[in-house]
Amino acid sequence: MFNLKLKNSRAFTLIEVMLSIFLLGMIIAYLYGTLGELSKSNEVLQKREENLIKEERFINLLRRDLFEAREVYITETVSKNSLLSIKTKNSLYNSGLTNVVWFLNIEEAKLVRAESLQTITLPVALEKEHLVHFESFYLMIDGIDKIENFKIYASSDKKSILLAIKPLLGMGMNISDKYYIRSLPIAQF
Repeated sequence: MFNLKLKNSRAFTLIEVMLSIFLLGMIIAYLYGTLGELSKSNEVLQKREENLIKEERFINLLRRDLFEAREVYITETVSKNSLLSIKTKNSLYNSGLTNVVWFLNIEEAKLVRAESLQTITLPVALEKEHLVHFESFYLMIDGIDKIENFKIYASSDKKSILLAIKPLLGMGMNISDKYYIRSLPIAQF
């Protein structure tokens, strides 16, 4: 009487539905993990780009200071760091011919550029502090943003300088004598 056999059955079985849901869940979990890794990678690349922009800003400013220099003096401080004194036309404040001093702030372990129309002697006296513009630079070298050593060497032909910056190593860090080194041309020494 009743024919229980269905011809050309087109419905999914319960096992097929469960298997497809399981596979879909696996794909979603994989895509979620990939999205997380992509987000982390994007953050790392964004930080690296920010550091490169800071580094290029620092190098370009120093390069302009040197290229438009009228006088350049390199001295060594008590802490064995270099002090770069420049009389240059490159002014961040449109001041004409200015005095610029590049030095390492030991307490904060960062590079500082001081600019003034008057001769700059360090440390700057409190009553003359309003006459000097200070700009600090945080450079990221091998993941370290503090600087231990800032050295500048003049070439024998006085046409370029060699800039050497050593990152400040924290407790337990075992990176030996890694320096960031750049050669920069000087217009006139």
